[in-house]
Amino acid sequence: MALKNASEIKKKEKKWQVENLRKQLLMMGERKEKFETDSGIPVKSLYTPLDVAESNYLTSLGFPGEFPFTRGVDPNMYRSQIYRMAQFTGFATPAETNQLYRRLLAQGMTSLYMACDLPCQLGYDSDDPRAEGEVGKCGVAINSLLDMETILDGIDLNKTRITIVANANAAVILAMLDVVAERQGVDKTRITGFLQNDVLKEFFARNTYIFPIDPSLRLHSDTIVFCQENLPNFHPFNPISYQIREAGANAVQEAAFTLANAATYVENAAKRGIPADDLGPLFFTIIVNHRDFFEEIAKIRAMRRIWARLMKEKFGAEKEEACALRFHASQGAVGLNLRRSLPEANIVRCTLAGFAGVLSGAQSVGTRTMDEAYGIPSAKASLISLRALQIIAEETGVTHTVDPLAGSYFVEWLTDEVEKRINQYLAKIDDLGGMVSAIKKGYVQNEIAQSAFAYEMDLEEKRKIILGMNLHIEPLEEYEEHAYYQLDPALQQDQIRKLKEFKSRRDSAKLAASLAAIRETAAKPEGNENNLMGPIKEAVKSYATIGEIFRTLKEVFGEHQQG
Repeated sequence: MALKNASEIKKKEKKWQVENLRKQLLMMGERKEKFETDSGIPVKSLYTPLDVAESNYLTSLGFPGEFPFTRGVDPNMYRSQIYRMAQFTGFATPAETNQLYRRLLAQGMTSLYMACDLPCQLGYDSDDPRAEGEVGKCGVAINSLLDMETILDGIDLNKTRITIVANANAAVILAMLDVVAERQGVDKTRITGFLQNDVLKEFFARNTYIFPIDPSLRLHSDTIVFCQENLPNFHPFNPISYQIREAGANAVQEAAFTLANAATYVENAAKRGIPADDLGPLFFTIIVNHRDFFEEIAKIRAMRRIWARLMKEKFGAEKEEACALRFHASQGAVGLNLRRSLPEANIVRCTLAGFAGVLSGAQSVGTRTMDEAYGIPSAKASLISLRALQIIAEETGVTHTVDPLAGSYFVEWLTDEVEKRINQYLAKIDDLGGMVSAIKKGYVQNEIAQSAFAYEMDLEEKRKIILGMNLHIEPLEEYEEHAYYQLDPALQQDQIRKLKEFKSRRDSAKLAASLAAIRETAAKPEGNENNLMGPIKEAVKSYATIGEIFRTLKEVFGEHQQG
């Protein structure tokens, strides 16, 4: 859209630079050698209509709820419904996690965000020697259907949206959820929520993989088909950027690699008979808000626009709703942002991250807590984090209008710039043969490693500042006594004891037959007729454990060996 008074603005800007800006620079200079976003995008001191003069409002921005969804996926956004509030929770034993969930729901939480502990994510039972010291530590210990039944006891799955952090172990966790729903007698078409189930990022960002890439993607597609047939309103996977950012990627890389993973899943689903128009409306991405406030907002706006065009132009989606990318905005990356030094300062960081998520138009928002630089959050820390989201919703007025930052010369310019850089990465990945090929060739890992090194050097040289890390560092004794939840080792031992007793009480013949069925199906070619979710669900109903099921699959698929 041509800018009518462009020449006059340009003339006035030049005059301002000479008569005002230059005078202050000569007198005071600037406090930094250069100003740039965390992704290295140079930032000018001033933005005017000239910086976005080439943008076409209708094709670049449009209206909320309409293609290309830059301004949000819902026409009225938070004026009709406040964002859902979901805190990353789950710890210790299933019984303790159930109590925590009931308390949070009573305090106003609208979604549950269940974290499995590390042994469960890696396909090990709590009594496996490799699980020692990790049982219930970074999530709840889940070994069998009995544990899932305990976690969800008294929680109505028709009324409570549930997100489960399950990736390599997603197929078994999904089967457990489905069986619990059946036994509760709920209408499974009304169950909503999300299964994280982003297996690709494990191979270059987090390393909690179990099988090689190809059989991992087979299981991923099996879960998509299963959800289409059994849980049609439950999101079968969430491309997630948290671990990509935690590994050291910048905002542009985080967005590009997340979108490339998502595109791979859409392509694979199409091969299994699920077109983009059917899969798109269920698409829900978990994205992080890091420290660079405006870059994070621009990133999410750019991702919505890029995804809408990919779905329409590359994957042939015809329905507009299939092109709308929905988000859970979570604060990240804990290891890079939250500090043990003066933990109360983390409340400010978490609140700002939540605020960025709201301003970017996320459908669901979750923040970390001041305790997460130490370990599992205390009940008080979780409540403060929830209250921060509620204060943003009810006391700031920011939810009164749709996309309040739209039209900001800086935000619109930055959105365009982030979009351009994301597309450059996507083009390079296409040139390498797609995301799977790019991962196998080490391209993605190398890009993240270079970014992580550059970030560390910026911190070391104080080109970037993190309070409590490289500036204003409080003495150790000021914060070492901070009270936070610490897992009782006796609980871990009790969980292991109960598991061993439980294993001894099962029908061994039924268990062996169900595991044999998994082995037989896994040995057959990939396809809907050989969907592993069927035999996995039967094994879950026979109370086979996570470890037993994955040990059986390893006999056929093998294990991933990092090169």
